[in-house]
Order: sequence, then structure tokens, then C-alpha cells
Amino acid sequence: MRIVAIDTTESEGSVGLLEPGVARELRFAAGKGHGPHVLLALRELLAGAPLQSVDLWVAGAGPGSFTGVRVALSTVRAFAFAFGRPATAVSTTRALAHAATTQARWVAPLIDARKGEVYAALYERDGESLVERVAPFVAKAPAALERLRQGVEAQQSLTPVYDELTGARERGGEPGRGALLPRPQDEITGARERGGEPGRGALLPRPQDEITYVGSGCVLAGVSPSGANGISALAMAALVNPAPPWPPASPLYVRPPEAEIKFGPAPPLDVMASLVD
Repeated sequence: MRIVAIDTTESEGSVGLLEPGVARELRFAAGKGHGPHVLLALRELLAGAPLQSVDLWVAGAGPGSFTGVRVALSTVRAFAFAFGRPATAVSTTRALAHAATTQARWVAPLIDARKGEVYAALYERDGESLVERVAPFVAKAPAALERLRQGVEAQQSLTPVYDELTGARERGGEPGRGALLPRPQDEITGARERGGEPGRGALLPRPQDEITYVGSGCVLAGVSPSGANGISALAMAALVNPAPPWPPASPLYVRPPEAEIKFGPAPPLDVMASLVD
């Protein structure tokens, strides 16, 4: 199967090609708009192969630039319709997490949303797959980091934790038989968790509670995201199931458009129609 993915959710776009024996990606700077660059990059990516040779079209669904999301979606929908092929979309946060080289249990993509905000989500590693634990959202940076930590805590409360040395359980039972053991963060270490000062009894988070942040365009106080190489269209192609059904090529918006923020929601279509009559 030949899969082509397009991502234009950021100022730097990318197109990716995935088929047996081939995995190729091209990146481009948008300049004043993604549209012309996408078509030129597709021509180079396919190296002379016709557009109708593509079996599945994939777009970056967002979150990201509103205009950019629409460029990728409209392009894949147009080609899919023209050549009778399916089209689908993949979230930018999942693609960013998938492309990260870390094998950490908890992975949190961070994408610059401007206005002092970030797009974020939380994924838990389960073997070779990533399970979404906190759906993509937008928030001011400090609030976003706190929400991600709460997402980890919520999942940890559902999962028994075993002592690495004895194999005893953390909650309930007798020593050696599912023992109630103090969690590492209950011990005074002088390390810092969310507050307090080092050396003054602050709490240390459990190793399995630690989040690995992977970023695109983000530099946050106290957080250094790794793998900040931009969102990968090739990663989106790799995330698509090789067989149907595929979800529709729909956008993932996590905040209202700027026009709606400034002027309020658009009137219903019937109201608009009455203005024309």
C-alpha cells in the first residue's frame, strides 16, 4: 500500500511517503502560505509517480494552525475524491509522540499554540503502542503541565504498584504477600516534586510518574522538551492502520477560531440565508 501524508499545522510543513521498502519525508518552510509548497513537495516526493498511484491520503488533523489544518485536509480530500481513494487524518500530538525516540512510559507532546499557550496531550506506552490518557487540549503552560501531571496521577491510582526489591504490593496485604509499602515519594529525600525547597523535605516523584516531554516550538520554564524536530508527516503515515475502516479526514480543533473569540459564534445557516433573500 502506498500512503502519502501531509502536515501543514506549523510554519514548517512536511509530506511523507510510506510503502513497502520506502519511507521518505520532505520538509518545507511555508513562507506566506503552505499551498504552493505542498504541491511542489508532493511532486518531488512521488518522483514522477502519478497521484492516482496513492492508495491512502493522510492529513495532519491538528491541533495547530487553523489555516494550516485546513490546507492539509482540503488537499487530501481533493485528491482522494478525484482519484476515488480514501482519506483520513491523524492528530499532531500523537504523531509527535510516535516520532519521539524515548521509550519512557509517559509521553507528553507540547506544541506552541502562541498567546502563551501550548497544545498538549498525554500518552502511556503499552508495548509498541501509545494509549491516549489525556486528549489534546490547549492551556497556559503552567496549567497544561499541571493537567498532565494530574493525568498521570489519575492513571496511577488505578494501577497497583509493586516494590522493585521485594515484589510486594504497595496497597493492602502483609509483607511479602501484597504488602502495604511506602511509596518512594513518601520518603524525605530533599528532592523537589511540585513545591518546597531542595533539602527541606520536599517530595520525590516515583520514577514511573515522571513524564517525558517531546516538543515542537516550545521552550517552557522548568521543562526541556526532547525531540523538538517538528511534526512528522511520515510518523502520521506510520500510525495509520494498514486496512480499513479509517476515521474520516476531519479537523481536531481544541479552541475556537480567532474570529469567533473576537466577534462571537457565527449565526446559524438559516439566519445567513435570510440575510441573502
